[in-house]
Amino acid sequence: MTKEPQLATAVAARDEYHLRIERPQRGIRLSQYVYEIGSYHYNWHSELELLVALRGEMEVAAGGSITSLQPGDVVSINSGISHATLSQGDGSLALLLKLDLCWFADLFEDHSRVRFDIASDEETRGLPVFVEIRALMARMMLDGTDTSPADLVRHERLLAQLLDLLVSHFPPHLEGHVAVQGNESRNRAIDQLLAYIDRHYAERITLERLGAESGYNPSYVSQLFTRHLGVSTLDYITRVRLRQAARDLCDPAMKVVDVAASNGFADVKAFNVAFRKSFGKSPTQYRAQLTEQSLAVDARFKQIFARRDDRELAELLRRWAAPLEEEAGGLAVPALPTDEARRLLSDARHLVDGLQGLEARLGQVASGLA
Repeated sequence: MTKEPQLATAVAARDEYHLRIERPQRGIRLSQYVYEIGSYHYNWHSELELLVALRGEMEVAAGGSITSLQPGDVVSINSGISHATLSQGDGSLALLLKLDLCWFADLFEDHSRVRFDIASDEETRGLPVFVEIRALMARMMLDGTDTSPADLVRHERLLAQLLDLLVSHFPPHLEGHVAVQGNESRNRAIDQLLAYIDRHYAERITLERLGAESGYNPSYVSQLFTRHLGVSTLDYITRVRLRQAARDLCDPAMKVVDVAASNGFADVKAFNVAFRKSFGKSPTQYRAQLTEQSLAVDARFKQIFARRDDRELAELLRRWAAPLEEEAGGLAVPALPTDEARRLLSDARHLVDGLQGLEARLGQVASGLA
């Protein structure tokens, strides 16, 4: 019996910058959105993440290192890497693309281990490759209001151009764990262990305790974490504890010692060491960086995306997308484009659009007079 192909599913918000597409037959599972940066929301996921700073200054803590971003900077965050963002002022916005690594399934022996090293800075953000990355991501976001077959095909073409850039200019490498496949009972046990840690992270958790919970011996539990998640059991538990601890630090009523105790850390010293290892600063230093604006953003973090009626944001995205010559399938940009050059290109594009509209209206008037 022939298996029916899975149809594409897509959700596009007309009033917000938010798009989600799943096309299993094409190996495409992605989400793209513009959101406001607040305080640390420590997380990790299996997708490749590409983040572009749109407005304001921000920092990205990923894999134990800190990267400061200015508007226009681009950074990649790889699968399984724990990370968080922090606004360095008010109104910081980021454009984000999350892509499931299944897109690379027929290109690499184990696509789950594909890694990119992408990061721009003051000296490199104006280079053509980063101009083109911004142009493609901006155009994908601007066009992400409809989900007709034509729109999905156009979006896939832009995505292919973007990935062509990444693979050509930042050749991926393989590292990390080998994904666990098959054996449904084993995978169910892993899910059970993760759920158990989520419920009991504030308590003392041992391999023996996890073994009793899953029905496996402690040494095998340790192997499951290393092979399936690419981190040790202790590292994973620490991630979960830090995720909640970062949220608790936003509450001024909680002392640092209380945050440590309520999230399973043996003492304040252990909490400080773990926090500094992941975020490059102490809990106290992090707390001093929080602003009223970043705390207000936290209350609606990734629940409300940037609105499409934000004229300043729309103009910025159009300016970034302007160098993209869709008809030619490439870019026509100077080697080191300036803000003035990008503004002139954007103005020229708007002028051409206006002239074409005027020509059409004059044609209609002429037809009516004939």
